[in-house]
Parts: sequence; structure tokens; C-alpha cells
Amino acid sequence: MLSPQLRKKVFNLWTMFWSSGMTNPLTSIEQITYLLFLKRLEALDRERVNKGKPSLYGVRPNCQLRHHQDDKPGEDDACNGHPTCKWSYIRQNPDHEHISQYVFPWLRVLDETIAQLGNGENGNSVAQNAHMMEDAYFQLPREKRGTLQDAIAAI
Repeated sequence: MLSPQLRKKVFNLWTMFWSSGMTNPLTSIEQITYLLFLKRLEALDRERVNKGKPSLYGVRPNCQLRHHQDDKPGEDDACNGHPTCKWSYIRQNPDHEHISQYVFPWLRVLDETIAQLGNGENGNSVAQNAHMMEDAYFQLPREKRGTLQDAIAAI
């Protein structure tokens, strides 16, 4: 059972999404869950790196994803990682285009990334959740940038 404080925070987030035109409660909760997962994933990645595992945001072999202009390209324009997909970057730059065009495509192939890099000790839960992100799409309307900024700040 959720504590009253946590229940209120979830309700406030859902209300933000609902008032922005996302009236299906399941879709709203799904979008909130994706944002929460992105936040938690950065902490789990720090644990991976501290245990000597490669970062989920780091270099990927055979990367076919588009890279944000802030992602510095490696040699011969090879993938040099996706640091702009970290929650800390998203929180500082809550841009709809960035999230829908770079973060969510990266999130959809997270299970492949984990398979390539190895999952580490805490990887089982990360790998299971990453598998569920294969069909993750950001559905908040582009014109609701204020809602996105408020939701990211609340999370």
C-alpha cells in the first residue's frame, strides 16, 4: 500500500497528465512509469559502473540510433555513448523533442544494450524491466511542454 504522501504525489502527476489532454488513466500511468524508470535507471547504472561494468549510457558496438548533438561522436562518427539519455540531463533539459526523438528510441533498445554489455549483479531486474520497454513511446502532446517540465520537476 502506498503512503498518503506518495499517493498524493502520484495523484498530482496523474492530474497533470489528465489536464494536458491525456484522459486515458492507463496511458497516463504508463508515461509516468517510463519517466520514473528513467530516473531509477541512472542510479542503477552508477551501481553498475562502481562494480566495474560498462555504463548503459556508454559506447555501444554497432549502434544504429540517432545521437543528440550533445552526444560527442567517437572516432569515424562511431557511437560514443548516449549521456543525454540520463535523467540528470533530462532534468536539466526537459525538451519534448529530445525525449521523443532520442531518449525513448534508446530506451526501446535497452534490452539489446544490456545483452551486449552484460547485466552484472543487479542486471536481472534491470534486464526484465528493459525488456518491457521495447514498445515504449512518449505520448505527451508536443504542445504540452509545460506539463512535461512540471512532471519532470515533480519526479
